[in-house]
Amino acid sequence: MYYSRWKYGKYVNSTYFESSACITPDGNTIYFVSEREKEGFGHGDIYMVKKEGREWGKPINLGFPINTPYDEIGVYIHPDGKTLFFSSNGHNIMGGYDIFISALGDDGKWSEPINLGYPINTTRNEIHFVLATDRKNAFISSNRDGGYGAYDIFNIDMSYYFRTNKNIPASIANSVSGPPLSILKGKVSDAETNKPLKANIIIKDIADDKTNITESDENGEYFITLPADKKYEIIVKAKEYKTLDFKFKLPKGDSNTFTLIKHLLLNKDY
Repeated sequence: MYYSRWKYGKYVNSTYFESSACITPDGNTIYFVSEREKEGFGHGDIYMVKKEGREWGKPINLGFPINTPYDEIGVYIHPDGKTLFFSSNGHNIMGGYDIFISALGDDGKWSEPINLGYPINTTRNEIHFVLATDRKNAFISSNRDGGYGAYDIFNIDMSYYFRTNKNIPASIANSVSGPPLSILKGKVSDAETNKPLKANIIIKDIADDKTNITESDENGEYFITLPADKKYEIIVKAKEYKTLDFKFKLPKGDSNTFTLIKHLLLNKDY
């Protein structure tokens, strides 16, 4: 697997098959599927790996109750960082492969996976699921009837799905059915030389004081998804530079995902 200009690293890639990677909005955690045997529960398993400085650490098998002796594939982590969607043929299935949802609890344990049911799942195979940033549309890959080929991409209206599905706890439904998301991205640079800087970026929701943390890479670039139409405070810190602190509003898109580009210029702390 590759991400942008860099490989995922020696611990992530192996001599076995790795696929279906999904990175969290802050860029610090990757969920991926691997068929490696040493740490595996079955055929394909879902692993998690965190960024340690500029490198990726050692992957951790998510274990029970996510992975089974069978096959888990098509992993997608929600922008909230704690709701996992994946495909499996080893849980309570309707067909060959079905899409499941699980939430990470405050105790660090994943909840028992829940089958998303019809019309997302059918008696055929559903092997990938992605929820759009508007939280109203999902895209799945399936070989169900009505397609054009072996596997096709289908769009499903999710506007009321999570809140009306009695099998999904209200806490999970509220998390994934929240406000639409927008993208905040840009570059952190020296204000005088325009040299790219690696910096810590703290973004606080002014209304509820919820904090999101990310960092710029060696090219000074950062990228994060956040709930839209809200006011935030951004605090940028880099060694030997003065802290940058200001407030801004992140708009929402009318039909497409809104992207706000903010380049951050830091002054030397002489």
